[in-house]
Amino acid sequence: RVTEVQLNPNKSSIKLILKTVNSKYVQVFTSNSGNKFVADITNTQLLLSTQNNSFYRDNPTEKIASISVTPLAANSIRVVVIAKAKNCTP
Repeated sequence: RVTEVQLNPNKSSIKLILKTVNSKYVQVFTSNSGNKFVADITNTQLLLSTQNNSFYRDNPTEKIASISVTPLAANSIRVVVIAKAKNCTP
């Protein structure tokens, strides 16, 4: 279960940290398309304290337009990172 999402930016990159409890083996499936990176993480649930149980941050760095973490299904979550530049993989 993912209970907290943290972003730790520095000058050249950003670290996305998913804090968990009762960690199990998870699988991560990724894809890139243009300026969008998607990671689907299976065998986990998103249990945040936010009202809509999701995480969203606009403009976390100079080069990243947004980062979101949302439930995908009962036992999976989706991380989406969108770069500001066209044809740039985050």
